Amino acid sequence: MQLSEFWNIFLKTVQYLSAFMSVSLNCVLIFLILAHSPKKLGLYKYLMIYISSFEALYSIWDVTTEPMVHSYKAAFVVFRNFKHSDFDREQSFILIVIYCGCFGFSLAIFGVHFVYRYGAIVKEFRDKWLGGNKIYILFFMPIFYGTWWSILCYLYFHFDSSTDDYMRRTIFDGYDIAIEDTSYIIVLFHPIDKYGNTYPDIAVFASIACMWFMILSSVFCVFFFGLKCYIRISDALSKTCNVSSVTKNLQQHLEDSKGDICQLTILFPSPEILISGYSVT
Repeated sequence: MQLSEFWNIFLKTVQYLSAFMSVSLNCVLIFLILAHSPKKLGLYKYLMIYISSFEALYSIWDVTTEPMVHSYKAAFVVFRNFKHSDFDREQSFILIVIYCGCFGFSLAIFGVHFVYRYGAIVKEFRDKWLGGNKIYILFFMPIFYGTWWSILCYLYFHFDSSTDDYMRRTIFDGYDIAIEDTSYIIVLFHPIDKYGNTYPDIAVFASIACMWFMILSSVFCVFFFGLKCYIRISDALSKTCNVSSVTKNLQQHLEDSKGDICQLTILFPSPEILISGYSVT
């Protein structure tokens, strides 16, 4: 067995094991929330179920799509090999588009979580911005981000004969796959016209600007509301003399905030890849 073949088998095994663990643990978490969570959690219980359900579905979709990421010169692609799949090339493209939409959904989840957590601590903020039906905006924002990014990917990152020619050699050399056996979205900042000249694709630049807005808005919510949570909780703890149930609850909020900020690092690889793709143009 060649080293590349062994590596591909290893990666696929890790992918399936990770998906199994993700689905299993999130199902256990949903069960615990429904069966054993205190009533005082309120809507936070449904927010956690919402997040856990998405994470389980995201894992299933990842295994179904089997996406691979590749960058070449001024291009960045997410592709799948559909040669031995039940889906044809266009159907595989839809799978990838939805997969990318899940990434947009996950971006909003981080910000939403911290906005809700801050509202749970600060009553004035909760009454003003999350009171009544306003709270459901938090549940809607991930869907909006995911749909927004999916539409952009479908409209502006579709493959065609020119992108097939552009990616043919690098895909074959890197993965031993014919370009006709792949379906992909492609971010090509400077495509080639019929005269062989490159030109900036304004639609691609605008789409990537939208992605940056999604990332930065999520990062802003995490650090802004996370920092305000940290300050509020630290201040409350410093004024509390006795270790009570309230104190323990505040300490748990504090530790959860630290952990969630660490999880934000999953956002960093995507813009780095896009930047590296653009920098060679």
